[in-house]
Amino acid sequence: MTKYEFFLAWSKLHGDAKVSGIVKGWLSISFPVSKALAKIRVTPNTLTILGLVFGILLYMNSNAIWAPLILVISLICDGLDGSLAIITRQSSKWGALLDSVVDRLTEVFWV
Repeated sequence: MTKYEFFLAWSKLHGDAKVSGIVKGWLSISFPVSKALAKIRVTPNTLTILGLVFGILLYMNSNAIWAPLILVISLICDGLDGSLAIITRQSSKWGALLDSVVDRLTEVFWV
């Protein structure tokens, strides 16, 4: 999949949203990272669950000096799962539902 095809697929999945500005910047970063994750056979759902795991770890270590790093890792997992689903052509209604539910759970632990 080319970067252009990736942008088109992302846009279509997001109601034909325009890929520009900060969104384009993030997608330009997530594209090569997701391609690398696909090569080592990481699945989108694995990233979704890892985002939750790091959210729980953040809650358990909220006063630790490394808490900001745990938050960033959780956010990265949350941001990459959809890109990885597009690149691996594993986008599904189940994956979208899992991502949405897990995102809300993870946000509880972030707070």
